[in-house]
Amino acid sequence: MTMLAAPPAVAAMSHRLTAPFAPGADLLDLVLQPGVTPDQLTVATYNFAAHRATFNRMPEPSYVLRALRVVPDGTTLTAVFGDPAFTGGTASTTVTVPPGTGPGDALVLPLPTGSGPATRLRFLRQGNGGVPSPAAGHWIVTALLGTTARLLWVLGVERDRLTLLRDRVREPRAVDTAVGASLDRLGQDLGVPRFPPTPYSFDPVTTALYHADDRPGSTPAITDATAAFPGRTPHHGTAAGAVDLLHRGRYEYAARFGAGGTITVGSSADFDIAATASFTVECFVRPDPTTTVGTVVSRVGAGTGLSIEVGDVGLGVAGAVRATIFDGALTLQVSAAANLPTDRFSHVAAVLRRDPARPLADSWALVVNGVEVAATSAGGLGAIG
Repeated sequence: MTMLAAPPAVAAMSHRLTAPFAPGADLLDLVLQPGVTPDQLTVATYNFAAHRATFNRMPEPSYVLRALRVVPDGTTLTAVFGDPAFTGGTASTTVTVPPGTGPGDALVLPLPTGSGPATRLRFLRQGNGGVPSPAAGHWIVTALLGTTARLLWVLGVERDRLTLLRDRVREPRAVDTAVGASLDRLGQDLGVPRFPPTPYSFDPVTTALYHADDRPGSTPAITDATAAFPGRTPHHGTAAGAVDLLHRGRYEYAARFGAGGTITVGSSADFDIAATASFTVECFVRPDPTTTVGTVVSRVGAGTGLSIEVGDVGLGVAGAVRATIFDGALTLQVSAAANLPTDRFSHVAAVLRRDPARPLADSWALVVNGVEVAATSAGGLGAIG
């Protein structure tokens, strides 16, 4: 199988070099094939003819490995090189893979003593604790053909490693990628270690629950998760326009909305709010840095409705939040200069509190990350249909 080994940052930097520096930045991706035993990877025959034809000079190769998957601690790799100058025609070097090595991490394969222009990498052997271990699918090998390539590799791999580390930090927030202590944390609210709940909990008074982690082409398009509970009438949705359904989310995947993108749920009396009833609409939101103002969730009927908006709502900050509710005669609006971050999700809720025994305490409130940031009296507000 042929794989491109150059990390994204290395490829990007090497392509920008001027002609005098290009020979030193040249790379050659080697082809690894299954060996005669599972612990071996054979290197397909290669040469540096293309480099010599292009630059009219022989390279000064060194060899690096990149991991394709998590490598067990204690793994060792033996690299066997061939050269007529070696006693018996071959020589080998062994490296111990650093603990915690995972996808994208790189290490150097040292050349044997006495290596020269005819030296070629022949195969790799993988072991752990002196016992052979399967090597297929674990590695990519690249020959760095000059000093500049080695410098770019050090810089580029470090940059890509930081990118991978960022992604790994995010992964434990998702049920299917959490491991160890992170998995236990996800299950804490059930008191059952290693048995995480759904990303957002269900209770009997929930009208509809959308995780927005649906795959394109699935049926229904946008699932109401209450459908999984007996006796529930689900309110599934449809997506239209610029909606990315596999965007990285608060727990797993989320819906990302571009201009004009919408998720629509059919009208139902189940969403009506009686004149004495309380109601909460809540969501996890991560505004795009370029957002001006956008409606996150809304329900509008014949002169009544409610909405939550995020963005520049006139409070002087780009990540402000506003919640509006109206019954046809009275409109209530609360807003807060919450300045929601663009690099992580925030929990936003609009809460209508009504108590028939204490109507003066009725309120329409805005809650961000569990803190009430704005509220106004809801006395006199009627039904929302």
